[in-house]
Amino acid sequence: MGRKLILLICVLSLIFCAGAAVASIDEASNQENYELAEPILKGNSDAKEFLPLNKIKGSKKQDELLNGAMRISEELLPWKNVNHSGDIKVHDLTIHPERMIWVVKTKSPIYLTKYGSVTDAKVTQLWDAETGENYGYELIGKQGTDWSSPIGK
Repeated sequence: MGRKLILLICVLSLIFCAGAAVASIDEASNQENYELAEPILKGNSDAKEFLPLNKIKGSKKQDELLNGAMRISEELLPWKNVNHSGDIKVHDLTIHPERMIWVVKTKSPIYLTKYGSVTDAKVTQLWDAETGENYGYELIGKQGTDWSSPIGK
């Protein structure tokens, strides 16, 4: 009888503690209101002037391209209209959808990287049209025979 009483008290205590924990979690989640912060890079599509592409560090004109590369396009687009491979849109909460971006697409029979060559390369480069900051690039193509994986380095 004494063991059954102790066991009953333990079970009731566990049930009470679990119920109290669920209630406190539920109460805490109801009390907190989360708001998304404003993007770090504000919209600027209404600006009168942007940096011309030839003034942006790292950008090359058609006559400066190497290895038979050809410029496909140079577009000034709001971030919300920038498409990546497979027409996938990237939503970066630090960049306002109306932030203007230079999108430069180039095609090259061979593109050299620190990991080796890429053949039949399509390169898309992104620059902020106001600050000239490089947002990176996307490289699509076939790995050359000299390719070494970045994973093992």
